[in-house]
Amino acid sequence: FLSTYCIMSAGDLFYFDFRGRGFIIRVLLDIAHVDYNDHRVTFEEWSSMKTTCTFGQLPVWKDSDVGTLSQSHSIHRYLANKYNLNGKNAIETARIDEIYEEGNDIFNAIIQVLFAKDQFEEKKPNLITNIIPKHIAFLTNILKKNNDG
Repeated sequence: FLSTYCIMSAGDLFYFDFRGRGFIIRVLLDIAHVDYNDHRVTFEEWSSMKTTCTFGQLPVWKDSDVGTLSQSHSIHRYLANKYNLNGKNAIETARIDEIYEEGNDIFNAIIQVLFAKDQFEEKKPNLITNIIPKHIAFLTNILKKNNDG
């Protein structure tokens, strides 16, 4: 399935038609002003496409430099490096990674509650009143230490 697409732009993103794990990729590409093909995969398409994906999951990024790249975090780092969004030196890169990993902690906390199924309503208040505000406070403190930047 993936091999049927020709790269006519900077690359091709394959992900479902919702934010999820494709959101950060789309944001990075928009910030870098990259012209890319955003393939919004339907669940019908996904059934035939799944076996062609390296790890049997989306998102997948494809370009003429890297070929096909799977795993959202690998795609994030690749695009950030390729389009000079990952710091000018080791210290800036480390600070970016620190914030990035905190974002992952927030995302994972939200996912745990969203997929708790029968415990969703029970876990949601703690997420909203404790977990998310705790992480936002961490990020706010970092911004304050760095003069809001």
